[in-house]
Amino acid sequence: MVFQPDCGKLITCTPEEHDRMMIVVQAVRYFSTFSLGVFLAEEGIDIARSLDFATPLYRSVINSVSRLFAQDDFLSLELMLASADRWDAIQRLVNTCDRLSKFLNRIAFIACSA
Repeated sequence: MVFQPDCGKLITCTPEEHDRMMIVVQAVRYFSTFSLGVFLAEEGIDIARSLDFATPLYRSVINSVSRLFAQDDFLSLELMLASADRWDAIQRLVNTCDRLSKFLNRIAFIACSA
């Protein structure tokens, strides 16, 4: 890896490694950010008011959500759905979230029953 001042980085990798990393860096990340933005909108969350309660991490995430929704819609969709591998990775993320939600629900049930 070569660092260039005031520029990007030149990374040496195989095309396969590049594609695999772009699935995570673009498709999965965009989907996660997009999903949070849709969730907040559907919940009717006043984003400005939520920032009054915000941690630095929450502020950073909200900045990401805001930037994503300010971008060209087609670009975001293309980055998420450019290949079957990207959609498959997004589906695995959804499955992971579902599994973790069920796990937390079981823990909460056990804690409330005790």
